[in-house]
Amino acid sequence: MNIEINSFSGGIATNADPNDLGDKYSVTNQNFLIDQPGRLVKRPGRSSTVTINSLAFSDAKYWSPSNLKINGTSIDDKWIGYNPYLKKLVFTPSNILGGVTPTDLSSSAYSSNIPNDFDLQDHGTEFRMAPNNLNHGPKILQHISRNFFSGSYSVDEFVFQDALLPQSSNINFVSLAESASASGFDMTNNQTNSYKLSPVYDGIQELPLDTASKSITTTATSRMNQIKFTLSASVSGTAPNKTYGFNPRMTAIKVYRETSNSGTYFHIGTIPINTKTENDNVLPSTTNYKKGIEAVYSDSFIDDSASLTGSGGTFATFDCGSIGTAGSTVVSIFYYVCKKSESLVNESVDAGSVLIKGFPIFAKQSNSGTSQNVTSTPSTDSTFVSNLQNGIINTVTVDNDVSTGHNPVDFFDEECVIVIIKGLAAPGQSTNFSVVSSLDVSIGACHSNQLVFNGIANADRYSASQYNSGFLVKGNNHYLIQGTLGKAVLINNATSGFGSAAVQIFKSYIEGYASNTATYYFYDMGFTAGAQQPYVEDAKVRVHYKFSQMLNDRLFVGNVKLDPSVDNEDHPDWLIYSAPGMPDVLPIVNYIQIKDQQGGTMMALNKLLDSLVVFMSRGTFRLDVNSVGDPSSWQLMESNSHIGCIASKAVVNIKDNLFFCSHDAVYQITPDFRFTPISEPIKDVYQSASNLSQSRLMYDVKRNRLLCSFGSTTDTIYAYDLISNGWSTLKFGTVPAKFYSIDDSLDVFGFYHQAPDNSGDAVNSTIYSLHQSSSSESMDIVYQTGFKNITKMDKNAIVRRLNLNYESSAALTCKLYSDGDMTTVRSTLTFSANNSSKDYLVSIRPSGIRASSLALKISATTSAAVKINKVEIETDE
Repeated sequence: MNIEINSFSGGIATNADPNDLGDKYSVTNQNFLIDQPGRLVKRPGRSSTVTINSLAFSDAKYWSPSNLKINGTSIDDKWIGYNPYLKKLVFTPSNILGGVTPTDLSSSAYSSNIPNDFDLQDHGTEFRMAPNNLNHGPKILQHISRNFFSGSYSVDEFVFQDALLPQSSNINFVSLAESASASGFDMTNNQTNSYKLSPVYDGIQELPLDTASKSITTTATSRMNQIKFTLSASVSGTAPNKTYGFNPRMTAIKVYRETSNSGTYFHIGTIPINTKTENDNVLPSTTNYKKGIEAVYSDSFIDDSASLTGSGGTFATFDCGSIGTAGSTVVSIFYYVCKKSESLVNESVDAGSVLIKGFPIFAKQSNSGTSQNVTSTPSTDSTFVSNLQNGIINTVTVDNDVSTGHNPVDFFDEECVIVIIKGLAAPGQSTNFSVVSSLDVSIGACHSNQLVFNGIANADRYSASQYNSGFLVKGNNHYLIQGTLGKAVLINNATSGFGSAAVQIFKSYIEGYASNTATYYFYDMGFTAGAQQPYVEDAKVRVHYKFSQMLNDRLFVGNVKLDPSVDNEDHPDWLIYSAPGMPDVLPIVNYIQIKDQQGGTMMALNKLLDSLVVFMSRGTFRLDVNSVGDPSSWQLMESNSHIGCIASKAVVNIKDNLFFCSHDAVYQITPDFRFTPISEPIKDVYQSASNLSQSRLMYDVKRNRLLCSFGSTTDTIYAYDLISNGWSTLKFGTVPAKFYSIDDSLDVFGFYHQAPDNSGDAVNSTIYSLHQSSSSESMDIVYQTGFKNITKMDKNAIVRRLNLNYESSAALTCKLYSDGDMTTVRSTLTFSANNSSKDYLVSIRPSGIRASSLALKISATTSAAVKINKVEIETDE
């Protein structure tokens, strides 16, 4: 009779009588993998160990920042953890087996109320660390890759600092003053306004407004309020622990205004500071412009230049009609552009009005008077034509030719007319002027307060009103922009005296950078009040916490200290949730108290689908905090008030299932919130472990298994296969691990250090990769079955031979036990090394074993690969 053992995936069951295990379970499965059905495979050995001096992690996680450097390249990955002996958080390069040097994430160590561990949370673009001592706040590590101040300053490095936003913003609110403006761009006369500046962090986070403010009362009409502030870009130290003049997490400054001491501030403007050289607010400085009435501009000149200068066009050669006495009459031809209005130029164009109120753009004079055909026109002037194609016509001076007083009427963004005037002067007589023809131009500009930028490409023309309420800056002078048209800009000041000074346009605010200082000017022109200040000024939004969980766009934190250093209230059973998208703004009014009737403290937070799971020391609770988008309407969905969490480092989320260590077992929580004690087969092992609060769980993704260290034991790891639901063990003779962690390649690393004999002694870490196919690690492999009946209970059978289908470069030792006695070895068989998987028979000498049940123990000490496919026992009745 042949009895086969070919299913090895049931795993070990230490909490059972070996006589009752049947075919599914085993007594021992040490250093064998059970993730291949029908086969035992020796686990790969560990890599060679690497020692890193002056490093001891209490916990470590691998962080791969999801953002990029300024140049678009990837940011270096890091291992991050806490060194409880140096009392500092540290990081190392990603190739931790390459003999790296750790870098401190602080210039100073904790000196009082010293934490001994941290909750480490990877948030993609940032890494958060919460100490288990609430006298200290959470920390944050970011790689900030930002340009500031229109590219004048940049930060492209790791930055470590407090996660809670600073109460002091480093904004220097320099002054608040009145400034000349224009009607429609002004404050209400005799009104008092107060202003506050509020920093924005990480693109969205904002604190309650500071108590400091500045106030001003408007004293006249056509006035605006100028706000000036500066930011220091000084820097000292070495990354990631540099000291910055302003916090590089800051991305914008919001301006808030209170009117007539109302008590409430409203948002009126935002000034982004993380800006590149090219940005919407600022145009390059230039000296290439026409001042005031030096030029006429119109978009239609660009669009219609070909028709205007072509045959029959307004600027083409033409017949000017009667010229008087040939050879003696002086003939003059003038081209004017003037504003079109009933009082100036109407349907019946009046030459006299045009000469006085229009702008001359071309003039030619002929003394011969011999021809009525005018051939010297703008179309024959190459410079004129070139300018026209760019929308610009330069004005000319004709005061010596036209005796009438010249008092042109400015216009901007208005309809205008091109008028051709003929002047005839007979000998001894004054010139007689008459209109030859006129052409309406849709919209144009020629104004004493304008600048026409003739260096702008036609494709880059300003849209109508694009820079209205912006500013033109010349030196230290700021001029309000009241209008834009193509390449023309209208300001609130005459431009004839500008000379050739460089000017620059700012769309919404004025900025400058010099001597490591950024200077900003923001002008309030009576802007409409926007959103109300986000919080009352005395709102408390600072919270220390031990645990956190991001759910949708809010950070939930648990086991908290409210308003540290002020009210200083500890609430071990409270949750606080952040404002939307603002994980570091934690209003203490956003609280949820977990009323565990068994008492206890919060041990961990995690999530199950879209719900929040709170692990207390005596119970577990599932909260719906998102059903209506408002956590204040939270609902307790389900709870288990009798099963709590004993180890904060032993909570793992795997494919929407939660695994955690409780006081009596390792539990799995399924998505429907059912609790299954998966450690039941090894219940005796789990419950006998010392210091269960030190237990750890980790998900080995490649092997799809849970790695568990129970209590303070480090030389034996229990592995729970998530497919077969079976347990096996990893046993280490040397260099165990305090804990395991995983990198982005899904490789598992073990971290070990020996506690120092004396305080102050150096502590070094030993680190290795758990699985390495080329490893030379020698290990003890053991597989031991329970007792398997080989005949009926009232009879014995004779075991003649043992057949193994295996492949091993080392000899295998097989020991046989019988009839429930695991202490007496009935026979020891040796299966020699081989190179291929096939059946190998070994007979039991001299006459076999007489027994009713049989247990088998296979073992070896080897670094070579071992595979066992089948065990067969041959018996006689």
